[in-house]
Amino acid sequence: MSFMPVARSKNDKLDTSQLYDDTPSPQRQRSDMGTTPSFLELVHRVSQRGTEQFAKAHAGDVTPRQLAVLRVLATSPGASQTALVEATGIDRSTIAEIVKRLLQRGLVKRRRSRSDARAYIVNLTSEGLLALRDAAPVLASVEASMLDAVPEPERQTFLAVLKRMVER
Repeated sequence: MSFMPVARSKNDKLDTSQLYDDTPSPQRQRSDMGTTPSFLELVHRVSQRGTEQFAKAHAGDVTPRQLAVLRVLATSPGASQTALVEATGIDRSTIAEIVKRLLQRGLVKRRRSRSDARAYIVNLTSEGLLALRDAAPVLASVEASMLDAVPEPERQTFLAVLKRMVER
């Protein structure tokens, strides 16, 4: 069922029978309109579940997204906040908030770029490296637990498809 726009003037009465086209659409395979979660809803729910499991399993107060930032900084010291956006897929305003919180906790340090006064350069502190080392195994355990739902022979394919979707 897909929406079909209907051209009409201000004085025309709307014939609602023309609003929907019941012919199958290759782009829309969900015909039950509301009883089956969409792909995006499912992906979001998987992410929420992982975040909840990580919070329960990890006594520290680093979130998975903060951990993603710390991981990038561990492999790319002196990354700009723009580089963090590109590496993590987290939007600019959220990266700014994450960096602010990590700064307040002493896990990162930040300074203005020498080449671009508008940009910030972010580095991991020794405390940040310790937080990363403490949290990384917990995250790996949560991910492994969640991936148990995917049969072992299909797991690499599943992860490769997700990666391809992200890179598209």
